[in-house]
Amino acid sequence: MTLIEMVAALAIASVVAAASLHVLSRLPRAQHQGQKEYALASADAKLGELFRADLSHAVRLRQHDAELQLQVRLSLDAETMRFRHVPSEVTYILRDIGGEHWLLRRQLDDRQESVEAVCDGVHGLTVTNNVPDPTSQPADPAGWQDVGSSLAVQVELDDTTEPLVMTVPVK
Repeated sequence: MTLIEMVAALAIASVVAAASLHVLSRLPRAQHQGQKEYALASADAKLGELFRADLSHAVRLRQHDAELQLQVRLSLDAETMRFRHVPSEVTYILRDIGGEHWLLRRQLDDRQESVEAVCDGVHGLTVTNNVPDPTSQPADPAGWQDVGSSLAVQVELDDTTEPLVMTVPVK
């Protein structure tokens, strides 16, 4: 092998090594992006129908610390898991259970009180009430607000820095 052949082989090997390092350095970023998208899709699926049904049928709400209370026009029957058109009060509560963050749902209606775990990995929940003129509502000493035409919800998850954001129209 001549000196020129050896230099050419070394140059080719250097280019291949540089390309390999470039590809390998991008893998963790692509994997992190995939994990973030999975966390958002997973939380959206877990919150799903129940959370959206409560929000879309809300009449009044109040929010403080780690709780969101809703007065809604329907109730979920704990035995049949079907909605009934009976007024109820639903409270979403953020709790640490066994070192993990959980979103719990407590419902109180004319027949029963029930509590269920809705979604794990939730450490923050913020709801913005889209009322056309917030000053038109009289001040309620208990902190209740009438619900506007839609609710903007931001759910903060453990697995991602990007929150799950949804807008739910109110019926």
